[in-house]
Amino acid sequence: MKRCMSCKSSDVREVREAAEVRVPSSPEPFVVRVTGVSAIKCGACGESVLNGADLGRAELLAGAEAMARGLRDGSTFKFIRKALGMRASELGTLLDVSPETISRWENGHRAAERSVWNTLADLVADKLNGTNTTLTRLTVPKARIPKQAIRLSLSVAGAK
Repeated sequence: MKRCMSCKSSDVREVREAAEVRVPSSPEPFVVRVTGVSAIKCGACGESVLNGADLGRAELLAGAEAMARGLRDGSTFKFIRKALGMRASELGTLLDVSPETISRWENGHRAAERSVWNTLADLVADKLNGTNTTLTRLTVPKARIPKQAIRLSLSVAGAK
């Protein structure tokens, strides 16, 4: 961005700011302040535009914090699913449930099991860490038993 979208000034620079993320929850939203979010700030009018990728990471961090604090209601579930960038049908396929079940969880008609929340937390952690371990495990094709034994080696930490 070379000019401010509000005042059209060319006095813009990249800065790091704090973003306030509101995670929907019952009875009230859970508010998380995430620092270090990159933004473009206008020196003339003070308008800031947050970096979309950083804002997405801030939402994932806020969702992870909400789950760590035990916030497990439908609106929080939906927020986290969206922060992961997943459609209800995609998440349903991963969890082996229908999109209707996802909808019931998100609308508070049925509570998601603890194992579902743990899987959701693992997906968030993977995305924050730039890994896809959980996604890979959830999308493994049908089991294939190899014809020959698999060789593995056990090494014990600290053993000599």
